[in-house]
Amino acid sequence: MRHILTGEIDALNLFLEDNLLWRVYHADTCARPNRYLADYLKILTTQRRNLRILEIGAGTGGTTRHLFDTCSPNGEVFCSEYVYTDISPGFFETARTSTLKEWADMLTFQTLDLEKDLIKQGFGENSFDFIVAANVVHATRSLNSSLSSLRRLLKPGGQLGLVEVTKVTPFLNMTFGSIDGWWAGMCTPLLTPSLGLYTC
Repeated sequence: MRHILTGEIDALNLFLEDNLLWRVYHADTCARPNRYLADYLKILTTQRRNLRILEIGAGTGGTTRHLFDTCSPNGEVFCSEYVYTDISPGFFETARTSTLKEWADMLTFQTLDLEKDLIKQGFGENSFDFIVAANVVHATRSLNSSLSSLRRLLKPGGQLGLVEVTKVTPFLNMTFGSIDGWWAGMCTPLLTPSLGLYTC
């Protein structure tokens, strides 16, 4: 622990050993909200097969796996496009060849930095029917700015599937608190300061 706190060891590298991060995301605490999100998306894709779906900060594919297991258990196409993004392409190959191998041909991989202009990164305004953002918005410096950026990408009537921590626990702090960016959006105004709404 001392080596993590002093910066001698990058905590993220430890999480990537032996698929630890993947196992944490598939533990019940993290998996349960993903199952709820998957059930909701199943309803939407049953009604419409031509949805364009964007996932922000897909990382290890923990949320994606739940969504595809539910919406495409036998490899059936359930949307017109599923764009799998993360701030860096580091997880893409593992997702393509291992975690999401069964559905690799349905995925489009692209880098996306939520704190930069999304239009300039090649994402069209008003172009997605559904955006998945699971435990990613809180790790940006401005919740207002990040949510506004996502709103620009949604088509009229489009929906945001947002999964976020609402209760800070010792388990989450000890697990993720050592990773750069975990606290970036904590204790920042949510919506407008005049409303007195803050997230911590």
